[in-house]
Amino acid sequence: MSITITQTISSISGPSRSRPSTFDTEADSFVSAMEAFPAEMNTLADQIETVAAEAASNASTAVFAATTALAA
Repeated sequence: MSITITQTISSISGPSRSRPSTFDTEADSFVSAMEAFPAEMNTLADQIETVAAEAASNASTAVFAATTALAA
C-alpha cells in the first residue's frame, strides 16, 4: 500500500506597517488564517508519520527478503 501526503499548509501573509491604511484588514485576515494552521499541521504530521512507518516497514521487509535470499 502506498500512502501519499495530500495535506497542504495554507499560505499566510502577515500585515505590513508599510501599508498602514490596510494594516487592520490584513491583521484580521492573518489571525483568521492562523486558526486553520494547527489542524493543517497536525494532519500533515500524521501523514508524514504514516509514510515514515510504511517506509520503515518496507525497509524491514527488504532486509528480511535479502537475508533470506542470501541464505538460500
